[in-house]
Amino acid sequence: MKQLKIESQKDKIMLQRGINNIICKLQIFFNQFKILFFQIICLLLFMLYCQSFFVFLLYIQQISINI
Repeated sequence: MKQLKIESQKDKIMLQRGINNIICKLQIFFNQFKILFFQIICLLLFMLYCQSFFVFLLYIQQISINI
């Protein structure tokens, strides 16, 4: 009986370590995903800014042609 109790204790510890390992890997994955998501948002905002800037330049060019 005592032997079974010790083995079940070891099994509990091994299971807890496995669960902690999976949780740790999931946290790392989600942190990387958040960083990637933030980079994509920044890239899209930068592209939108560049597009509006070029539209502004074309608008100025059009005004100068009309004058």
